Amino acid sequence: MKKLKKYRKRTAIALTAATVLGTIPPAADLQAAVRFDHFKVKDIYEAEDAVKAGDAKVNTDHRGYSGDGFVDGMGNVGSSLKFNVTAKKAGRHTLSVRYSAGNDGDAATINLYVNGTKQEQLGLAALGSWDKWWNRNCTVELKEGQNTIELKREDGNANAANVDYITIEEADFTYIGQCSSYQQNEANEVTFQCENAAVRVKACSDDIIKVWCEPTGKFYRRYDSFTVVNEEVKKGTELKVEDAGSCYKLSTGKLVVEVAKAQFALTYKDKAGNVLCENQAESIGWNDQNELIVRNKIASDEQFWGLGEKTEAFNRKGENLTVWSTDFLGRQADAMTAELGKGCWYLSDPHYISSKGYAIYFDNTSRTQFDLGASDAGTCSFGTMNPAAGGELCYYFIGGENMKEMTTSFTDLVGKSFFAPQWAYGNMQCHYGYTQERIQEVAKTYREKQIPCDVMFSDIEWYQNQCSPTEWNHKNFPDPEAMLSELDAAGFKFGVIDDPNVSAATTSTSDYKDGNAADHFIHNLNGETSLAFWPWGGADGKAESGHSGVMDFFKPEAAEWWGDKHNDVLAQGIDAFWLDMNEPARYLPDWAFYNENGKSYGNIEEMHNAYALKHNQAMYEKVSENKEKRPFLQTRSGFTGSHRYASPWTGDITSDWTSMEQQLRLGLGLSMSGFSYWGFDIGGFSGSFTNDQYKRWVELSTFTPVHRFHYANWNESGTNGDCYNGIGKEPWNFDCEEISREQINMRYELIPYFYSCTADSVIGTGLEGTAGKGTGIPLARPMVMEYYKDPQTYDMDSQFMCGPSFLVAPVVSDTTKKEVYFPAGTWYDYSDGTIISAAGGETKEYDAPIDKLPVFVKAGAIIPKMPVMQYVGEKPLDKLTLDIYPLTSEGESSFVYYEDDGESQNYKDGMYATTKYTCSVAADQSLTFDIEARTGQYAGNVAERDYLMQFHHAANVSGVRLDQQVLESKTSLQELESAESGYFADSANQICYVKMKDDANRHTLIVETGGQSQSEAMQKMGGQEDVPEGMQELEGLGRRTEELLNPEGTESQPKELPNPEGLESQPEELPNPEGLESQPEEPGNPEGTESQPEGTESQPEEPGNPEGTESQPEEPGNSADEMQEAGSGDSVQEDSGEEENPKDALREEDKL
Repeated sequence: MKKLKKYRKRTAIALTAATVLGTIPPAADLQAAVRFDHFKVKDIYEAEDAVKAGDAKVNTDHRGYSGDGFVDGMGNVGSSLKFNVTAKKAGRHTLSVRYSAGNDGDAATINLYVNGTKQEQLGLAALGSWDKWWNRNCTVELKEGQNTIELKREDGNANAANVDYITIEEADFTYIGQCSSYQQNEANEVTFQCENAAVRVKACSDDIIKVWCEPTGKFYRRYDSFTVVNEEVKKGTELKVEDAGSCYKLSTGKLVVEVAKAQFALTYKDKAGNVLCENQAESIGWNDQNELIVRNKIASDEQFWGLGEKTEAFNRKGENLTVWSTDFLGRQADAMTAELGKGCWYLSDPHYISSKGYAIYFDNTSRTQFDLGASDAGTCSFGTMNPAAGGELCYYFIGGENMKEMTTSFTDLVGKSFFAPQWAYGNMQCHYGYTQERIQEVAKTYREKQIPCDVMFSDIEWYQNQCSPTEWNHKNFPDPEAMLSELDAAGFKFGVIDDPNVSAATTSTSDYKDGNAADHFIHNLNGETSLAFWPWGGADGKAESGHSGVMDFFKPEAAEWWGDKHNDVLAQGIDAFWLDMNEPARYLPDWAFYNENGKSYGNIEEMHNAYALKHNQAMYEKVSENKEKRPFLQTRSGFTGSHRYASPWTGDITSDWTSMEQQLRLGLGLSMSGFSYWGFDIGGFSGSFTNDQYKRWVELSTFTPVHRFHYANWNESGTNGDCYNGIGKEPWNFDCEEISREQINMRYELIPYFYSCTADSVIGTGLEGTAGKGTGIPLARPMVMEYYKDPQTYDMDSQFMCGPSFLVAPVVSDTTKKEVYFPAGTWYDYSDGTIISAAGGETKEYDAPIDKLPVFVKAGAIIPKMPVMQYVGEKPLDKLTLDIYPLTSEGESSFVYYEDDGESQNYKDGMYATTKYTCSVAADQSLTFDIEARTGQYAGNVAERDYLMQFHHAANVSGVRLDQQVLESKTSLQELESAESGYFADSANQICYVKMKDDANRHTLIVETGGQSQSEAMQKMGGQEDVPEGMQELEGLGRRTEELLNPEGTESQPKELPNPEGLESQPEELPNPEGLESQPEEPGNPEGTESQPEGTESQPEEPGNPEGTESQPEEPGNSADEMQEAGSGDSVQEDSGEEENPKDALREEDKL
């Protein structure tokens, strides 16, 4: 084979240089718009000169090739091309294959061998024409001198491709080099001038640092960040610079960044001087193929989490993962998909968290790579690599003492989650195959079987023209208005799928014609509409593949046009949309995406990962136009920041145990980037399963943020139908009706808890953070987020926390045992109230028969619950149950309950209400429960209702007092339920039930245990000798009750209470207890005093019955382990051995 002369870069590479400086007007001649900043030459090796084998042969029957022809016949097994190439030096090289693949749809694949060793399977994107040519890049390691590159067609490869030539370029990285000077641009921003680049460092807040490297020295972005919406997180932050000799020291007050001068490298430290993260000496680099890299050192004990949806190990240390959104089930169409086991999944999220107290967000939408110690155990690198390198070398460093703190800071930067309507926490039902008739039948069955459900969905069957949202399929939905009216009357919401394409064959509407005329579909590099061969591209009622225009959501006018196409269905009453195929599932490599005037268009390499986010945004903004409704969107794909608009589901999963086990790993990976909502197809989208497997799927979903049944319309043989062996995958089939009803009932009872936790994340109610500032902490969270300093949680993805109170440990394998890890502290078994004490953290084997979901509640939890309803809002909330799991040793815990209208966007203007509850446990185990006055603009909109409190671990109850009124004891729960107020002490189960009116005002309940009889205490009230009727039988009120019943301050009044805040001992000088806040844990103290919200009660056996009556185990003692904090929330505080609770004195003064 001859080596050809040096040849200038192909047009596509010249365009890469041109797009930095120029613009490509639609429909303009490509070459007229090209402006070069430099030429680069490289060696080209023609395919016709390579050694050919099998059916490979030279041909000339298609246009556009170089040299004397091209090689075809590579679609047959045994065909190959072997090139002899020369490398001037050993090391990294970029191999580029110029090919043509004229088929539509799926990519062609061919195996790559270097010096006789197989490297990878190369994907070659379908081009739709044999006269079109494209270049596929990959990275190879070559030795100095002669090497062989072989392309081989083997078993497992798909589709045919012609080969024109290959090129080889050195791909070594250039690094920043010596740092020579700096300039303070702003009080919070510094630019460093270095040997090979300029680097800008900015303090977005005192714990967020932005680093932006520009080899040209010009800080220019083709597109503004799609993810970062609030770079000035903390206005007024200063970045102070000190010249420390060998380095510059930058300080924010919380973080110190040292900038090495000799070879630019960054070392991040906390204010105490502890190293958080340190660059390698060769730290930040780039090359001529647009590849970018940042290299950090890995501490020996460092762990990593994050990067969104990944099926690989939950702890990412030792993994090498690609971030590139892929239609996993249809990945054969994606030429640049990650290899299986290396990050291949639907959604992209280049954000990870370290155990050393920092997180990094790489603000780059290209195909990014995160090598977290896989190639070198001492190096963590991230960057953008072949075959789709590009974008900016810009990242954000977020410091924090724990994962919750870092999550709050990160979501301050990228925005908080959207806030779904309350009905979106309910059950949803969908099926790829539903027609109007079947939807109405399934909805009716839900109501007949009394299994709650709020939403019915339609898949692509609703389209007359795929996938234009303007016309219902006439055959499948003959009368959609009647169906929607019937569903609405039965309490159902309705949602439809939303794919981002319009069939080019559409004739019954002008949607394609109008969109094309307005340039709303994605163009190619020549400025022409580029039609994709879409799996759902049929028209006029046909469901089939076909060529489609694909929406260019980067163009504001196109996004608005697409939104307006939904006006009719929104007016008809559509409530929700699920956005599918938006990875995008099909694309052409020559796509060019819209950019604002004066800026160059984006290519597929850079814009692919951001596409779904723009689809999410377009639909969210459209639905948000109606301020009386909140959007609820589900999305199959997305990018970091999609949490502002939509709830991902984990895609087209299978039904087997392996898939079931992966779901928590996928969802919890999203949680760490601020996604408050995510879910999966309950039961799996496709595949076979047993009845027991289906039951475990139902249990797995009970505490996840979104709860939706969905399945495909084919059976094991691939035949279309409604099902699996003739049976639809609705929750009453497969011997699952009873378990489904029980689990979904439980979920509906807990919606007030789910909703309140999310409100704190989005708005900030004071539950886990500061009122008025959303925490960004998700509802479903990995154990390591709640217990960041506990190494036992580092690899844990088989159980999770739902809010700060529930530990959920679903069974996801074929067993009836579950290994459950209990972090240090005290836990209640949610099924029967059994107390579990974990000394320093313990793993216990738990019996989990097929009908049992292991769920546990953290001591100190206060759980608001509503009666079971068949849909949210079916009945007025006339009774709010507070399920209270007190601390088992002295201390206090709290919860903030959130309410609004559940539907509108008025909460954004402050139209909501909150009520704070605090439960204090005294040394003698008596309980004081404070209900603060309801506050907020919505407070007056809440109707009067009853409270039913359920105090667990309440042994030897001798009396209950509401404010200054002694409540009457009832002999049964039934008697209590029929009374206006009172209490019932269930001594067998150690639960004290208290009923009272919720009138929105402040109240204090005291539950007494042991000690003096109530008649004795009452006789001491002002010399009274008559005891109120019905009270004589109450025995055991202790000294503390006597004191509270004595308003005159007799000798029973405590005189030597501890003074926690420097208060004078005289009661008249004590502050009003309404202003008291629970005291947070002292900084640095991981045990015992940190505040902690929530908890839950034992699950009732009968639907709608909030009481748990399982037998209670023997009460444990108050060991040191019990006094450890059970988590890292902000609403639990345990006292440390004082004889009396100081708040008792405050309440006494309040009474006086």
